[in-house]
Amino acid sequence: MTTHRRYSFDMKRDSGHEEVLRILLRNCEGYWWFNEPEVSGQEYGILAFSFTASGRDQWFVHRRAMDLAMRCFQSIGVPVQQIPDPVWEPLAPHNNRGYRVPR
Repeated sequence: MTTHRRYSFDMKRDSGHEEVLRILLRNCEGYWWFNEPEVSGQEYGILAFSFTASGRDQWFVHRRAMDLAMRCFQSIGVPVQQIPDPVWEPLAPHNNRGYRVPR
């Protein structure tokens, strides 16, 4: 069954919001497994971003999400050791299995 999760990351940072949004948008447009990117917190000196990740199981989704988050943080100069732990919430599985439901 396909797994869907909403991942969120945040850290104290005054800059990098535009770069992170650019990376998230590019990945959401290029890959079906990333959706709904959001970046916020600039007015409070916080870099907060979130996105939805999908995959065949929870481990595959987590690997994809952490890879995208690592690319975002590294693009703004955050070392791997300082990447914050993610917060995620499971989402309901979709019911579109690629076939038409008879009416």
